[in-house]
Parts: sequence; structure tokens; C-alpha cells
Amino acid sequence: MKILGIITARAHSSRLFKKNLLKIKNKSLVEITLDFSKTISKLSDVIITTNSKEIISIAKSKKIKNVENRPFGLSSITASSALTVIHAIKWYELNHSKVDAICLLQPTSPFRDLKFVNKCIDIFIKNRKTVISTNPLCEKISQNLSDGSVYIIKKNDLFRLRSFNEKFSIKVPSISKRNSLDIDNLKDLQIADKLSKISI
Repeated sequence: MKILGIITARAHSSRLFKKNLLKIKNKSLVEITLDFSKTISKLSDVIITTNSKEIISIAKSKKIKNVENRPFGLSSITASSALTVIHAIKWYELNHSKVDAICLLQPTSPFRDLKFVNKCIDIFIKNRKTVISTNPLCEKISQNLSDGSVYIIKKNDLFRLRSFNEKFSIKVPSISKRNSLDIDNLKDLQIADKLSKISI
């Protein structure tokens, strides 16, 4: 099964200016995810879709393919992640090769664990159902909320649903609150900066 890793990284954010380029320990969020994606051997390839010239330059320096001619409408703060990823898949298949599924990696989750991501991929391959990582406390509070760390979905399901919110998806709790941290605002960034200074 060919699983394509896709990183989405808009130039701007509604809450944090140039969020994906903000740094933790002298490394931007997008760099952290780009570097991490290259360690996932279970992915057939990795690409990034962005409207930022600076992020494109960073991706090129790391030899990560960039989706060309991303439509302006997919770069607004209200643009759908699913539609952005669908466009990226179409570009990749037109210019490279067909894929069976995608693994979405968003730069706002800087503390992913490789063993956990591989576990999610293995669960997906075994069950052929959408896999979504969730906050480790979700089960205790009777919720199944995505933490944004990992989404894995069959290409055909994504094209059909036009969404990552698959009703029958498999929810996999992240190994810790640290791993499930999703940076959305200044407070989250401050927490991430503190966590980055703690060795584990």
C-alpha cells in the first residue's frame, strides 16, 4: 500500500502571525515536521502544500516536493484542509505516481513520537479504516476529539467524504499530553517552548 505523507502549511494564521514559521529551540514548526516526516519509513513519499515562498525554500533545502500552483482559495484561513489535501493528491498523482492513502501531518504538532505514528499506520493497514490520533485524556472524559497529530485515510474515502471526519474512524489515543499538543495560540506556543526544554 502506497501511503503519501502530506504536510499542510499556510503562510498565515488567524491567531499567530506566520505560525508555521515560529520557532521552538531555534527550529521552526514546519522544519520540525519536515524533518520528522523523513524518519517515517512506512510512507512512500512526502510532499508539502503551502503558499509561503519561505516555507517552499525550506522544503526544497530538505528535498521535500512542493505542490505547485496551489489555488489562492486554498490558502485562506477558512479553506478546508480536506480540499487542500485533495488538490495536493491530484497534483502528486499527475506529476508522480498513484497513491492508495494519505497521512496528514500538520506543523502545529511538534512533539510526535515515531513509534506512535508507526503504530497508527499499522492499525490503518490492518483495518483499512481511517485512523485519527486523539488526546490521551479523551477516553476519560468520554470524548473522541482529534488532537491534530496524525490523520490517515484512504484516498477514495477522502475524495468521497471531502472531510477527515470519518464517522467510523479508529481513534488512537496519543501516548502523552506532550505528544498530542496542538499549537493554536500563544499559550500553546509557550507550553511547547517549556516542554522542548524538558528531556524525556
